Amino acid sequence: GNVPSLAHALFTSLVSLVHLPRILDDDVSGASRWGYVCAMVTGQYMVYDLINVTHRSYYVHHGLAILACGYVVVTDRFSKLVLFVEANEVSTVFLATAYLGVWPRVSQCAFVVSFFLCRVVWLAWILRHKRIGDAFLTAAMCVHYVINVYWFGKILGKGARNLRKARRRNVIGE
Repeated sequence: GNVPSLAHALFTSLVSLVHLPRILDDDVSGASRWGYVCAMVTGQYMVYDLINVTHRSYYVHHGLAILACGYVVVTDRFSKLVLFVEANEVSTVFLATAYLGVWPRVSQCAFVVSFFLCRVVWLAWILRHKRIGDAFLTAAMCVHYVINVYWFGKILGKGARNLRKARRRNVIGE
């Protein structure tokens, strides 16, 4: 549901955004108590959210998140990387608020902008500027990035279709 999604996204994105300024130059293989907590929360949320999954790319995304979070928890390494990646969840806050009907147009616009910045741009920055140094997590990050670029393309496509429909309604209505 959208309320658990919103709760997860608010918690993890806020923890991420509070800690990122202090760890931006750090090695992502390092440990962070809050990154560990986020890995635990996200892993459990993704297991719970599997019941809502409707598309193959979501299964891949959720499966990767569960495996990556489990890996971080079991090895007690890379929890700083979790804090970097959890910034993605800023966009989920706006997706959930749009679905809940909270300022739907504002939430939808904020979702598109934050998705681009917090997922497409930010993940590319992490992959380019942070040496992960772990084959599994590097591969998982690359797949995560590709999925998010794919989703962003779908978001833009849906936006273009909605604009065309709105334009047709305005032309017909005049």
